[in-house]
Amino acid sequence: MITVNHVLSSRIHPSQIFEDLYRRSESLAPDNFSLSKTFVADSKAMIRHYHRPHREWRLIGPSVVTMHHDPLETYPFLKADLFLPKWRQASKVICLNSGQKKFLDSHNITNNIVIPHGVDRDFFRAPEKPREILGDKVVLGIVSKRYPRGIKGEASLFTLFDSLDPKQFSFVFVGEGRWQDAAKASEKDFEVEHYENLPYHLYSDVFAKMGALLILSEFEGGPACLPEALGSGLPVLARPVGMVRDFVVDNLNGLILTERDWIEQIKSLTNNEDLLIVLNQGAFEQSHFYPSWEEVISRQYAVYREVLGQ
Repeated sequence: MITVNHVLSSRIHPSQIFEDLYRRSESLAPDNFSLSKTFVADSKAMIRHYHRPHREWRLIGPSVVTMHHDPLETYPFLKADLFLPKWRQASKVICLNSGQKKFLDSHNITNNIVIPHGVDRDFFRAPEKPREILGDKVVLGIVSKRYPRGIKGEASLFTLFDSLDPKQFSFVFVGEGRWQDAAKASEKDFEVEHYENLPYHLYSDVFAKMGALLILSEFEGGPACLPEALGSGLPVLARPVGMVRDFVVDNLNGLILTERDWIEQIKSLTNNEDLLIVLNQGAFEQSHFYPSWEEVISRQYAVYREVLGQ
């Protein structure tokens, strides 16, 4: 039996993402693997999989580390200098996107592999036809927890409220703390739907109400909602962060928002049925190509076997 210990390294900062990843890894574990989840590394396990390596004095090998955040992040507790020594210690570093891999390669850390977040095909099924244009307004969806430090582009969102016409756009907000954005949008006379705590099995139903998923993040490892939206055939409007660079093709399955013209790019969706048709068609055609969680977890276990082989 191959024992793998997932190390969380902190009791103070719980993470729903880590919990979800562990749950998926455990449910899809091959018969010859046994998983455990602890705050302190288990020295008796055959492999340790660290998720917050910067909180460890030293990694116990053999070890795997998942890079969950953007290495260019400027937040003091997530700066790359805190992580680089641990990434060098790891037997293997799992990156979520090619930008993370490029960063590691530039620092001569070549023991890495890209394994992105997956799509849960039980809930996010590839569509049988392109999405239809919904009504007279473009419905923009925001799906993420709200962070006070603005990492998810909260300030940009307020700028957007001042720039868009409520007669042409409406919003759907999903995530903890998004009531603040919903209230602000309502003040600006936008039609709003808001789901503070939405059960996971209902996400696809809410995606069906959107005309596009909007990602204004300044830094990203994922986000996890990106492959879920694209895997459902929903176009994405996003800044070139995280997995966006790998998954979104500009003017095919979404729009890559530039620093200078991002508001005008969003406005271009109004009174432009041809563009909406192109994006819906492109998102439909690409929707089958994103890896399922079964594929993603299978690749993760292949990494464990590789590390043991070394």
